Amino acid sequence: MEKWYQIYIETDLKQSEIISNFLFEYEVEGVFIEKENIDKTIVRGFFDSDSINKDDLENIIKSEFKDLKLEIKEVEKTDWVTNSQKEFKVFKVGENLVFKPIWQDYESINNQEIIIDFDPGSFFGSTPHPSTRLCIEEIEILSKELDKNMRILDLGVGSGILSLVFYKLGFTNITAIDIDITAINTSEDNFKLNNMNTNLFFGEIKDCEGKFDFIAGNLLSETIIELAPQISDKLNDKGIFIGAGINKSQEKEVIEVLNKYNLKIDSLKYSDEWVLIKAKKS
Repeated sequence: MEKWYQIYIETDLKQSEIISNFLFEYEVEGVFIEKENIDKTIVRGFFDSDSINKDDLENIIKSEFKDLKLEIKEVEKTDWVTNSQKEFKVFKVGENLVFKPIWQDYESINNQEIIIDFDPGSFFGSTPHPSTRLCIEEIEILSKELDKNMRILDLGVGSGILSLVFYKLGFTNITAIDIDITAINTSEDNFKLNNMNTNLFFGEIKDCEGKFDFIAGNLLSETIIELAPQISDKLNDKGIFIGAGINKSQEKEVIEVLNKYNLKIDSLKYSDEWVLIKAKKS
């Protein structure tokens, strides 16, 4: 009979997303970033003994990441599902965007609020990561001046949150892609919750047809650096790119690479150790 385990890792904010991505790649289920500040962040995940060997996972984490507080203990599956849901609360981002977990009730306080029904799945912490919040806030600001019919690409859709924001703000021509099939499935579920139809598919940016007016990606610095040539190639002239999973320590390197591929920096915004870069294709 399978056993379910909880993995508990205490780290800092900078490492938390890297560790979370590592756990996703190792096919750990239900990865959550619970507390987010500069000095202390907790990453939790769950896995079963049939798919992952407990000792192997513990050893590889210790070899990949140094100086972590790491604990793995046996749990009941029903317990971790229930407890994980308790971590998620309704939260507001920007001026009017309200994200409501599907198991919670919420009554709007005014007719300006835009409610987004949301099942976080394995791709979201108990609160929005600073880089996610930066992206959402920037999209809301830009939505006031941009053509709602412009072609948009959500690069690395995750749980679908950025596509949902675009859709709820009135954009109609959205493509969303990811190289993780779990992300595709999670996003598809969230799109259905909000009666959203979009071009969602499993693949890479090079697989997209045509060019876009706006590309948004809550991506790690290394991914932006790697994909910069393709991002530039897929953007129309004067098209906009925003990327927000960039740590301050890598800001300069990312800017240099974007500039190299004709993506000129328009603005920078910061939250904790994270940077949002807005660039335009020249």
